[in-house]
Amino acid sequence: RVRYFGMRAKNEHAYRADELLEQVYRYSMSRSEGREEHLLLPDENQDQDKSNSLFLQLTLQLPGSLDLVFLSHAVHQLGGEDGGGTPEEISRAAAQLSGPALTQLIAERTRQFDQRFDQVFQLQGASCIPSSSFNLFGKYPSHGACTPAGKLSEEAVELGKVALSQLLGGLAYLHGTWVRADPPWFNTTSQQAPVSSFSCSPCSLSP
Repeated sequence: RVRYFGMRAKNEHAYRADELLEQVYRYSMSRSEGREEHLLLPDENQDQDKSNSLFLQLTLQLPGSLDLVFLSHAVHQLGGEDGGGTPEEISRAAAQLSGPALTQLIAERTRQFDQRFDQVFQLQGASCIPSSSFNLFGKYPSHGACTPAGKLSEEAVELGKVALSQLLGGLAYLHGTWVRADPPWFNTTSQQAPVSSFSCSPCSLSP
């Protein structure tokens, strides 16, 4: 079940999300007139064409999975020059970025990224100096990121790919325990309590 609420938020609310969410909560509860124990969005667009904020409330039966698809009217050519798009056009565009099609697309993009990464950085043949004292967050064995043969380990190369990918941008919601490097030498680690993190850092690069 998907419920929604659209509204026009003031510019200052973009920097005060807690107040904006409280406003939506109070309005939604007033619309239910006490009939519902939990928050249910009212399925309405308060300001029609002037809305600049949309809230979605998803109710899922577990176990299950969900793909969220963000579409661009211009990129996906929805509704021609006037925008909009029919439900059939939107469903067809969303199907290309969800389910098996999304799995295939991710695999292809990953292959292209790995190939480009190897061409640019050439870490597979890079030399390094083994050090028994280097142990990054306990991730690597005693020889660290550099193997006894003086080559970067597969884990070190993979870490480089992850770091570059994060710099280029991404969208992620994470929840779970995390590992902290302990002072004074930061060569030992301790597991910390679970936390939630949402990050969004898109980056547009020119070829």
